[in-house]
Amino acid sequence: MRRAVTAIAVLVSLAASCTAGPEAGPATYPGVVGGSRFAALWPEQTLAASTSVQQAADQGDPEFAWRIDPVLTAERFARVVLGWSSWRIELASTWELPSGIEISRVWLCDVDGCPVVGAAFDEEVTLKRLTASGEGGVWSVTDVTSGRLLLEQSAEIRIRDPHVREGQRLDALSTEGGVPDGTRVVAGSTTLGPCGLIAESTTSTVRLSRVRFQVAAHVGRGCGRMARPSVTPGYVFVYPHHRGMATDPATLFTQPRPDGSTPILDLTAIAVRFTPRDEVPGPPPSWRSRDPSTLPACRPEQLEGAIGAGRAVPGFGVGVFFAVRRASGPACHVVIHVRLALLDEAGTRIAVPGPHTQRLEGYLPGYVPGTRALYAGWGLFGWCGRDHDEIAVSVRTENLTTRQADTYLAQWCTSRAGHPRLEVLELDPTP
Repeated sequence: MRRAVTAIAVLVSLAASCTAGPEAGPATYPGVVGGSRFAALWPEQTLAASTSVQQAADQGDPEFAWRIDPVLTAERFARVVLGWSSWRIELASTWELPSGIEISRVWLCDVDGCPVVGAAFDEEVTLKRLTASGEGGVWSVTDVTSGRLLLEQSAEIRIRDPHVREGQRLDALSTEGGVPDGTRVVAGSTTLGPCGLIAESTTSTVRLSRVRFQVAAHVGRGCGRMARPSVTPGYVFVYPHHRGMATDPATLFTQPRPDGSTPILDLTAIAVRFTPRDEVPGPPPSWRSRDPSTLPACRPEQLEGAIGAGRAVPGFGVGVFFAVRRASGPACHVVIHVRLALLDEAGTRIAVPGPHTQRLEGYLPGYVPGTRALYAGWGLFGWCGRDHDEIAVSVRTENLTTRQADTYLAQWCTSRAGHPRLEVLELDPTP
């Protein structure tokens, strides 16, 4: 059973001339959005351009026949913007919002099928009929959501009227089975301000399964005494930064993809309208956006440990695991050495050759208490139900008091012969 992910989309840039300003005025067609509410990613970013296409479609221009079908529009978006050569439609649905706007959602997956774990799609493309309702209305892409790289605030700005405050800090997060920690991503915003296009982006590293960035911090700057509008159209976006991708946040939706550029596999973008705020905050802390090594060291009272043992591991071994989590306090940097001991019923250590000590280093976030963990793991091989079956597993660290768990480590085998040994198991931290 695939798990659908409800998440937010992020956005990408808007192209306009240096003298262009936000569009105003009523829509040509009744019953749809006006210029102050128009927000779309592709193919048009202004109401005037979209209305022109609507008029051509109404006159039967075959060049725009595909715009009447949301699936065909989503597929062309996959080819032209994402650079995909093939895909598979997993699901497509259309309904009407309470505002009267028609909306369609199309799930696109790799041609070989959708992800086995995690999201039920590779890219979810959301489209709306913004310039005319009914069967003849053209569809516009308003957001695209990667199943692996999401905006945490998406439930607040998707589908509804998408407003974001200027200078707001947003969190993008990697879903389970998504992009790994250490992935470089481009995140930011593009706005169409009173002085033209303003693109703001940062290249950051995913840490602790998320990245924080700031949007629309410079809207209206350098415009002299020009009056700023109450609402500024634009985009918020995030996507992995790979060599050869050849994408530019300011032109992603407005210029053809360069020849030879690689496909975009995980793009999250949403068209929004930025609302002013009196004071724009400074950039987010560096550890949230760029360098988590700036975190303070974890104190012993911030940490808690837990032991698990007895689970079978490949190679006819018995697994022994030790998890370190943050119990309280702010985010911190963990560096500890963990030592394993096996004890018999009398508390005497059982000599088993192999590496007993492991070094754990990583980061435990302050905004998700107790969920992320660092693991030390061992495989106990050749035990084969020896004389000491029910034993105590003890783990001692520099920062934590000794933790001990009684467990049953017997393992079925054809005889009690064998030579017990410990081997280190490489385990990834939980997100």
